[in-house]
Amino acid sequence: MLIVFCLASVTVIGQNSYRSGLLPTINLNQKLKQGWRINYQWQSRWILAEGLFSEPAETRWAYGLSDLSLVVSKKVQGNTGLAIGFLTRFVGDLQRFRLLQQYTSVERFPAFRLGHRIRADQTWGGEDATTLRLRYRLSLDVPLNGNTTNPNELYFKLNHEYLTALESKDLSMEIRMVPMLGLLLTDNNKLETGLDYRFDKVGAPKSRHSFWWAVNWYYSFGK
Repeated sequence: MLIVFCLASVTVIGQNSYRSGLLPTINLNQKLKQGWRINYQWQSRWILAEGLFSEPAETRWAYGLSDLSLVVSKKVQGNTGLAIGFLTRFVGDLQRFRLLQQYTSVERFPAFRLGHRIRADQTWGGEDATTLRLRYRLSLDVPLNGNTTNPNELYFKLNHEYLTALESKDLSMEIRMVPMLGLLLTDNNKLETGLDYRFDKVGAPKSRHSFWWAVNWYYSFGK
């Protein structure tokens, strides 16, 4: 329903912009003792098309940016956890930096899991002003073969996120919807792919719709 609403708004505001492309991600998770974990992530954006909905499509193949991040997390009680991390972003010859803090919680039901994540981050550097963001993400994880996902079985995951950003006294909102199909290769190795849709500057005269085809690889190691 959300995606239908966002796409319908295009016919009302012809100056809305769009971009589409590829979003590959590598996640390495190192398990440590006493509930500690380190996540190493690389993510890159490759732009295939961008422009205005009211104009003919402009296709191209261009490198967008790359993110490298390290997040340290600790399970604190039951299925809840706290984390802090650092990210560096490379955009052409420019580099930006980000600190993040987050809280996560997972609710387990007989046939699915619900995850909640609250994250705050602060980004600075490059030519842009410092940006402060607050994010809430709800995630649904459903096995497609029984009540649990075993090796060589498929699962479905849906992330729905609301993001508020403050940059130079300019407050904006972004909504994300990410349906993914995953394959558990082994207990510590899985692949996911799907659409990463983002509706940026919600309610502004000129908003932007982003359509990324995401491919994620996750690998866990350690104790």
